[in-house]
Amino acid sequence: LPSFLPPSQRARAWATKQINYMLGDAHGGVNEQTGLPKFSFVCGYGDDFPRAPHHRGSSCRNGTDCTCNESPQPNVLYGALVGGPGRYDDYSDSCSDYTKNEVTTDYNAGFTSALAGLRHLTLVEKLPTEY
Repeated sequence: LPSFLPPSQRARAWATKQINYMLGDAHGGVNEQTGLPKFSFVCGYGDDFPRAPHHRGSSCRNGTDCTCNESPQPNVLYGALVGGPGRYDDYSDSCSDYTKNEVTTDYNAGFTSALAGLRHLTLVEKLPTEY
């Protein structure tokens, strides 16, 4: 981040970059035809997204057959953030890799709060445009 920015603007710019990373800036950029991210870590968002999250709600068929397997799960958890990439920015969309694909309350709460904060900054016209 540019060092010439005041600390509050640097924090806002950093938060914006982190959310943009989760929504698709990191893995493939934006599809020019659709305007959507080529890949995001949020289920149901963008052209490509996690299809095998480690979550019972996404893996249950007929209410009782809940199997975590390598294929896309039968239900999409729209808006759910998965664990994301590893230390070296590696990611595998596999239900059996719960570290990268688990959907949990703690980071989804933080993600939702950060989105609300960025929305507020947009409404008060203080969302960074450069970072």
